[in-house]
Amino acid sequence: MKKGSPEGYNVAETGFCEPAQKPQTGEPNERNPLYRINIGFDVHKKSISYWVKAADGRILEEGKIRATHEALRQWAAKRTEPWHGAMEATLFSGWIYD
Repeated sequence: MKKGSPEGYNVAETGFCEPAQKPQTGEPNERNPLYRINIGFDVHKKSISYWVKAADGRILEEGKIRATHEALRQWAAKRTEPWHGAMEATLFSGWIYD
C-alpha cells in the first residue's frame, strides 16, 4: 500500500473513508490547459476593466469597456478562441450573471 493512497486512510483517525480530493491526473496547466486564455474582470458601476492572459501568465491584452449588457456581449463576441473568465462578486456585478 502506497503512502497517501485511498487504501491507506485510517477511518478512525480521520473520520473519512476517502480522501477529500482525488489526485489530479494529466499534465500541468501550463502544458495542457483546459483554457489557453484566461480573462479577469474588474466590474465597476460604469465600466469593466479586463485583462487577457495566456496560460503561461503572459498578459496579451488589457482594456476597459462600458458596463452594459450590449457592450459586454459585443466584446465577448470578438473572442476567437475558448476562454475562462473570473470576476469579483461586488454590488455592481450581479447583472452579468443574472
